Amino acid sequence: MFPFISAIAQIDTPGKYGAPFLNRDPEQGIKGVGSLVSVILSNVYILAGVVLLVLFLWAGFKMIQSAGTRDAQKAAEAKNTLTYAVIGFLIIFASYWIIQIIEAITGFTIL
Repeated sequence: MFPFISAIAQIDTPGKYGAPFLNRDPEQGIKGVGSLVSVILSNVYILAGVVLLVLFLWAGFKMIQSAGTRDAQKAAEAKNTLTYAVIGFLIIFASYWIIQIIEAITGFTIL
């Protein structure tokens, strides 16, 4: 019915997409401390997102498990885990936007 859809799926779009550390040219290398910090921060944000996802899943599993056993202490621990994960996310989110604001004000590229 739609034979052209498979052809559209094969179209190459220009531009670089994906994780920030994959968009770096390996031939350029790391030219200084600023470049090293930029690479490290980009990877830390990705790692923080993965850790956040794992903590959300872990806290959700613990909440479900504590509801089945009706254990208030385990439910409180799961709630604390979820609370700390959200606080960590907010700190990472705020730090990313603070860096973006600094980049906009100074004109220097940090990430």
